[in-house]
Amino acid sequence: MRCPRRKKLAVLRGHTETIGSLVLTPDGRTLVSGGYDRTVKVWDVAAGKERASLSGHGAVIERVRIAPDGKQAASADMAGEIRVWDLTIDRARATLIKPAGRTRAMGYAADGATLVAAHHDGSGGMAVKRWEVSTGRELASFALAGQSAAILSPDGSLLARGGPADPSDPGMVEVVETASGRQRLAWSHKDPTLLVLQFSADGRTLFLLEGRTGTVRLLEVATGKVRLLVPKAVRPGRAASVPHPGGLVFALAPQGEAAAVQLLDVATGAKVCEVRRGGARVDTLAFSAGGRRPGGRGRAGPGDPGCGASTAG
Repeated sequence: MRCPRRKKLAVLRGHTETIGSLVLTPDGRTLVSGGYDRTVKVWDVAAGKERASLSGHGAVIERVRIAPDGKQAASADMAGEIRVWDLTIDRARATLIKPAGRTRAMGYAADGATLVAAHHDGSGGMAVKRWEVSTGRELASFALAGQSAAILSPDGSLLARGGPADPSDPGMVEVVETASGRQRLAWSHKDPTLLVLQFSADGRTLFLLEGRTGTVRLLEVATGKVRLLVPKAVRPGRAASVPHPGGLVFALAPQGEAAAVQLLDVATGAKVCEVRRGGARVDTLAFSAGGRRPGGRGRAGPGDPGCGASTAG
């Protein structure tokens, strides 16, 4: 079934290369994107116009995050540099953070005053650090073995990482507290295609994807139990996913493909509705805090600059 009262709010064009990441402010009025063209762009969603183009990164921008109050954003590039931007004046803050390795996950803590990131440490491991945003001062740091994919909970308090198993080594999904490094969950599996997608809005559930079948598992962080299995929820391969802020549904779409974005019921796994995007390739998804405005990010191509598309439904 189709989402009721679906309306395209804007198609935003301006990046000259692939868009690496995008995120909406809590009020849904502003979208911030980071691109392979090394710029961070600030967009007025209602007007459908670029508000500012921010430069300073020397490498491809892979991640953008917005503070809970919507007044600042952080961007991380492939060289491991993190810059903080003041969205009230659309300029760079004095803060410049260099984790010394490629950033795998980044986010703000709930207070908005602390930035959390996991990055390669240069010796085959991963370092998790917390910084004071106003000064760039490091507040805490701990190391983890290995360099698997990683994600942060919405409030930055938990980090989950894990990857596919192989014949000689069972796979492991691990959840740790970013303030202390204390392990909260260690869940072993034997799936050679398992991917960690996303935390739920409340941080209590992990969304896992079986890449070979397109099956989604919802794993409880507290108990390590799979509370819901959604067979063939998406095409086999990689997928983009994001939870609705209200926690009732989550959006899911095949990554890098021209396909519809599905909204699935978190309690039952049933499809609530789907949003068709006119052939645009989906790489990442985002909701505004109110949940009425999901956004999608695609790729740029010859004669087709990358664009962020927001859809209300």
